[in-house]
Amino acid sequence: MIIKIFLLTLILAIGGFWLFSKIGTIVPGVPLAQNNTEKAIETCGEDCANKITEAVSRAIATLSAQPTVELPKTSSTKVNYVTISGAGSSIKLDWEDLSITDFYLNTREYGSVKDTRWYATIKLKDGNGRAWVRLFNVTRNEPVESSVMSTNSQTFTTLESDLLKLRSDGKANLYRVQLKTESGYEVTFDSGKVKIISY
Repeated sequence: MIIKIFLLTLILAIGGFWLFSKIGTIVPGVPLAQNNTEKAIETCGEDCANKITEAVSRAIATLSAQPTVELPKTSSTKVNYVTISGAGSSIKLDWEDLSITDFYLNTREYGSVKDTRWYATIKLKDGNGRAWVRLFNVTRNEPVESSVMSTNSQTFTTLESDLLKLRSDGKANLYRVQLKTESGYEVTFDSGKVKIISY
């Protein structure tokens, strides 16, 4: 858009300069409009003036036909990671706490939160059956909604959750990792982190 305005201004300036050079200087004692009009008719003529108008119109049409280039919008979002320290394992068929992974999180400290997810790296011994991992809100004594993930991989695999629904009540809540297995084969948690995208 800026380029279009610059080119149009340049064309009008050149046309105006050329017309002014034909008109000459203002004659003392003669009104400005009358002086310019008479000089223009005398030196340029109606046919000349029409050609200038046509040239300017063509230039405007050419500029209007050019595609508009939109500059990419800069992102104002911030990405933060909360590392979950500690590792552990379980062979239980129901959820077992890994208190070694306890951490505090207050989403209010990150501004207006747009997206929150978590990642966990786990494996299941011999890949027998299936193993699950989730986040548990100890402060509220409730599992974190949408935090459950599972795998049957016998090698460490990093899983990504859906969008989490963390409490934002203005204070830090205590969270921990929980594990369970459907077959009794050992499931091991190696590492994890919470990703917070905010404005």
